[in-house]
Amino acid sequence: MVYLVHRGRETVVPLPVTLLIVFDFLANHSRLPQSAPQIAMAIHSDPFYIRHGANANGTAKLTRTINKSAVKECVKRIRQTLGRVFPAAGLALDPVVVLASEETATNQVGYRLRATVEWLHVDHPDPSSH
Repeated sequence: MVYLVHRGRETVVPLPVTLLIVFDFLANHSRLPQSAPQIAMAIHSDPFYIRHGANANGTAKLTRTINKSAVKECVKRIRQTLGRVFPAAGLALDPVVVLASEETATNQVGYRLRATVEWLHVDHPDPSSH
């Protein structure tokens, strides 16, 4: 889950799994802008994202394949979601400034999340222990 915290109030940023993965990547790599091909390649090769969803029960495939065109669409949808969440949280922020597009040295567009991000890991009880 992604929560926007402003003035002590938490607002859920409702992102589906694929957008959460891209958001997580951008939050973890926010110092330098990353192009869509760089993001797709990094997600495709990072053990965390490769194994994401592997421990879920059921027969549905929960891992995600994210290519460079999917990254661009994810950025667009994250911005749309932030555009709905910011006013609800009482913030007059432009999603394009928060999830910025910056030109890289190779004239590609790089994406960079310009936000302070804090991770909170919640341990879920083992259902077999009940």
